[in-house]
Amino acid sequence: MWELRAEHGIPILGKSLAWDGEFDAESYTLAAAHRWFVSDRIALGAQFSATRWQLDGRHRYGGELMGTSRWFFAELNELEQMGFFFDLNGGALITNGPFPPLGTDFNFAFSFGPGLEIPINDRTSFVGAIQYHHVSNALGSGNDRNPSQNEVRIWIGVGLLW
Repeated sequence: MWELRAEHGIPILGKSLAWDGEFDAESYTLAAAHRWFVSDRIALGAQFSATRWQLDGRHRYGGELMGTSRWFFAELNELEQMGFFFDLNGGALITNGPFPPLGTDFNFAFSFGPGLEIPINDRTSFVGAIQYHHVSNALGSGNDRNPSQNEVRIWIGVGLLW
């Protein structure tokens, strides 16, 4: 299954889950993913994303490559016309300058959260989700060059079976 989507990230300042988010740059992302079903309910794959973070006076642009996993945990009815899933993704991000500011231009990222898939026809589906997304260079919480950004990413897209 191929998936093409548009995402909007809303920053979370301060402590969220186990991570501190120090910066508040909104993000706009276009992403393409390919997943292979390894069972009826589990799909694994890869995703490439291009993101723009809105910073005061200067923007950051980045490319992110992630490994993806998706678990389809429920359907709405017996016809399996609407499916619910949970994503868990992780990878690396390269930006055109330090991101978050005072950080580095190479970071690690992960995301997770629930989503929904609604078939449009035999080969096309509408997909949408809300996910927690974290960016950090993993230098450690005591390092002043390890700023992070946490955000809620809301996305919609289309899934295509080949």
